[in-house]
Amino acid sequence: MSKNLLFLNKLYYIFNQLILSAQEKPKVNKLITFISNYPCGITDIDISYLIHDAKLGIIINNCLFIGRKLITKKELNNIIYEISILLERENIIQKTSIEFLDVFSNYGNIICKIPRSIVRILGLHTKAVHLNGFTKNNKIYISQRSVKKIINPNKLNTLVSGLVSHNEKVNVTLERESFEEAKIYKNQLYNRSKIKKLINIYKNIDYGFQNEEILSSNCLFNINQQFKNQDGEISNFFLLSYEDLLYLITKKYFTIESSLVLLDYLISYYKYKIK
Repeated sequence: MSKNLLFLNKLYYIFNQLILSAQEKPKVNKLITFISNYPCGITDIDISYLIHDAKLGIIINNCLFIGRKLITKKELNNIIYEISILLERENIIQKTSIEFLDVFSNYGNIICKIPRSIVRILGLHTKAVHLNGFTKNNKIYISQRSVKKIINPNKLNTLVSGLVSHNEKVNVTLERESFEEAKIYKNQLYNRSKIKKLINIYKNIDYGFQNEEILSSNCLFNINQQFKNQDGEISNFFLLSYEDLLYLITKKYFTIESSLVLLDYLISYYKYKIK
């Protein structure tokens, strides 16, 4: 068996193990959450009762309903925002975010918008897009998250990553995040691959549940490419060999999401190489 084939088999094994770790079932102390009468997420029972007692929702038959009565989208957006203020006041979240995401029902339709800070509290579906930056001499650019990040501080990550914002197309998200996080201009992404869906991640987290659709794209960069973070979310950029990349993934230096995206890229590369 060739060295490349052995390496590919190792990649598949690590990839499949990570997938298993990213497919958790929700804990039992959660209520199915309906927004505008659409099933959308799951919320911890204690937080559900906070929302219920504040008259920002109602619990019926072990389900949390938000915006159950027929109201306008503007009124629904206001209720969702008030829930975020409530959770901030109760120290469930640090601060209500000024960034908004779309609220998707379980059927895929967009219902309203929500502050990013509470989307996982309500166990709602999110979309995250990642950019792999590789070079012609078989190396890959990666980034390191800022120590100030609330989630996964200091962890290694793909070159660029970010959540799709309210009313935003995925391509626009990738272009925006590329510029904000690494000062990559739109014309530098001309040769990137089409964005593809990789996997849905389901994980229990503090006070919430992560239900995230992972999207990815690959782009060729020069070996001496210079990147510069502009939004304070990234502390460093590194250029790694594929062997060093895999070692750091196995040692859990990377986020689970970025590990899956990077492994998917490596698998594609080695599958092509051994043809």
